[in-house]
Amino acid sequence: LLEEIADLHSRKNQNYAEDRDPLSNLRASEQFGVRGSLGTMVRMSDKWSRLVQLMQGKPDLVGESLFDTLKDLSVYCLLEIILLEEETK
Repeated sequence: LLEEIADLHSRKNQNYAEDRDPLSNLRASEQFGVRGSLGTMVRMSDKWSRLVQLMQGKPDLVGESLFDTLKDLSVYCLLEIILLEEETK
């Protein structure tokens, strides 16, 4: 499962982040005066909202299953740890 999540993150990250900075898409919120870690929390809250909807039986309309959402949320949690550690150093 961890290898599957790592592969999913790697493939998705290529669509969003710059090659020189794999967290650039998360740090992009800093352009608007929002810390990267706070911006990531917003993204996590979106995933959480999606998770709640799926758990309540709302039909999936975008091709992202309950398990996909959980995997994405797990990656965001790990990325949040990295950003918070960077901010406290």
